[in-house]
Amino acid sequence: MKRILMILSVILFLFSCGETNKSEKTESSEVNDSQNVEDQIVGKWKLTHTKGREMEEGEESYMIIKDDGTFQSIVRDKISEYNKTSENNWSIKDNQFCKTNKEINFEICGSFNLEGDKLEWNTEDMGIFKYRKVN
Repeated sequence: MKRILMILSVILFLFSCGETNKSEKTESSEVNDSQNVEDQIVGKWKLTHTKGREMEEGEESYMIIKDDGTFQSIVRDKISEYNKTSENNWSIKDNQFCKTNKEINFEICGSFNLEGDKLEWNTEDMGIFKYRKVN
């Protein structure tokens, strides 16, 4: 049951994303001043913690953040054989990381902290998500 709730939470998270403008560039105080936040956030990120718990064996969730303002979400559960890939948009505005789903006209934003290969995204509605950058 916990696995199903986690999968449903991740699905909701992936699809819980109106229209944003990536051209809005904002520097975050948590990020190294010598690099642009958007340059640092581009890449493949593996979800390591969601809603206060570590991902379980067999669960994999990634977001691939692209420099063109799009991102791809990938969710896999090897045990239930659940696989889902979705395409959305992202932006940084008002020192918040925002994910947007144009199809359902929904956006979710939250504060974020970026330290090296670790990204923590805190959304009021969905909780805290922790990621690690992978190659």
